[in-house]
Amino acid sequence: MKKKICFLMIFVLLMSLLPAFGLANPVKAQETQVYLNGVKINMGDALPCIVNGRTMVPVRLFSENLGATVKWDNTTQTVTIQSEDVSVKLIIGKKEAVVNGKNKTLDAAPMVISGRTMVPLRFIAEAFGAVVKWDKEASKAVVVWNVKIKDSTGNDVTVPAGLNRLVVLNTDAAESLRILQIPDEFIVGVSDTVKTDPYLGFENKESVGSWQKPNFEKILSVKPQAVITYGKWPDTTLEDNLKPAGIKVIRLDLYKPETYDNDLKTLAKIFGRVKTAEEFIQWKANKTAVVVDRVKDLKPENKVKVFGIWSSSLTATTWKTFAQNTAVHQGLESAGGINVARDMKDYPEISPEWVLEKNPDKIVIGTYDKDVIGYSVKDNTNVSKLRDSALVNPVISQTNAGKNKEVYIISTKLFGGNKTYLGSLYLAKWLYPDRFKDVNPSQILKEYFEKWLGIPMKGVWAYPEP
Repeated sequence: MKKKICFLMIFVLLMSLLPAFGLANPVKAQETQVYLNGVKINMGDALPCIVNGRTMVPVRLFSENLGATVKWDNTTQTVTIQSEDVSVKLIIGKKEAVVNGKNKTLDAAPMVISGRTMVPLRFIAEAFGAVVKWDKEASKAVVVWNVKIKDSTGNDVTVPAGLNRLVVLNTDAAESLRILQIPDEFIVGVSDTVKTDPYLGFENKESVGSWQKPNFEKILSVKPQAVITYGKWPDTTLEDNLKPAGIKVIRLDLYKPETYDNDLKTLAKIFGRVKTAEEFIQWKANKTAVVVDRVKDLKPENKVKVFGIWSSSLTATTWKTFAQNTAVHQGLESAGGINVARDMKDYPEISPEWVLEKNPDKIVIGTYDKDVIGYSVKDNTNVSKLRDSALVNPVISQTNAGKNKEVYIISTKLFGGNKTYLGSLYLAKWLYPDRFKDVNPSQILKEYFEKWLGIPMKGVWAYPEP
């Protein structure tokens, strides 16, 4: 009998120590859902749950969706959550925590369930300045958070909590919202270019005019909480007309290769989709790392001289090209080429004589003509005609590129913009076919459409296909 009592005492003691050692807690958990500013938080296989009346969430995924980082100290069983202005330290099995250097008491101790560290939703949300409401009918927790961001102009912006009525003027922002899986019903109005883009799927949304000169009356009529637009366009008359109505203007470019990743994470932060943004950015980095790796050892004398123009230049008397500070320049040089306009800046006008003097080895022509190239084009008929006309152009035909038929056509969607990294795959294979024999740019573009935009890949994007 004494042995049985002793065994039971030891068993009870060990069970009481389980939380302290981070083992799976012997608790009965009821699954639930958590929404952040109207968007369901994607938890993967780590589901939020209710334990003893308290909603518990996976600490890493929830915090990272708020734009914070999480560190785990296995020795002390301590979780540290750090953002720009919030620091939280929690210990498994303890109801004491430290928030921004101050001691706080939790209603429920952090615990480990099925190998996941779970923390009380209300505590962690309120530490970040959010408010938690319980929707009894839907059996879900709704987190409402005023999000502080820095936009593309460098200004600090506080985005209103529960943002679920948006007007989108920026086509690149509209595509990024697709990547982040923001619900369609959140978009109540779009610019003409967003509405008519053949693959974004916003053709049924209310048009509010052009992205450069929107119709303010139409914007006001759809009653948005915020308008997403470019950093520079339209000018501040947008704020002047919308601010009196309480409509927030969010300026995010999302088209510049050098700032795209940061812009995407900023947009994601508004909707609690930082984790999704980081997954996409990692995918992008993985897919394009091959270009960096295979051109890094090219010596300057072995690099290909390349010239980039828009198709409209073929019929113009004065041509414009792309120099430093442009996405096209970045795309050409990231693919290992020497942009013949690299010593100039922005979009300089150049003469036919200048082109002949530079004598590029290869020429890449970008076009935005939807009858020639892009998602809705069914065959190569028009794009091949455009290339043929370029080959007989009186200037191009006298260059090495023209003589050797090293002239290529690419969609402007891939040649200077939010998908320049995808265009660089096509460029690299055109410039150095031997180095990229095993790379299939179209297959990677197909993966982008299907995996991240959730639509089938269609159309003609580059010609001739590398």
